[in-house]
Amino acid sequence: MASWKLEDAKARFSELVRRAHDEGPQAVTVRGRRAVIVVDADEFERLAAPKPKQPLVEFLESLNMEGLDLTREPDTGREVELYLVTRNTRDMRHTGAAVFNPWEDNADVFKLSS
Repeated sequence: MASWKLEDAKARFSELVRRAHDEGPQAVTVRGRRAVIVVDADEFERLAAPKPKQPLVEFLESLNMEGLDLTREPDTGREVELYLVTRNTRDMRHTGAAVFNPWEDNADVFKLSS
């Protein structure tokens, strides 16, 4: 890929465009680093064209995962202890969770962690 300094690309822009069309992409540098690539319009449209979307089922079938074992153990969840911290202990006792009232209960006696 040919490389052009920005000053040269500005001064010889017509040549830059012609070369991008005839020879392929042309790099333009600013302070020694590539800043942009000039490409032919047809090449740009080919590269930027949206790819046709494949239906999900066709995509998954195309992955060729015949020998892959996808079975797994049933997930039955896990037991967790739930603590409710509230002043409204009367309305929460029916939940079955441990209810802690920070205004009335002693935190040293009420074990919140194991």
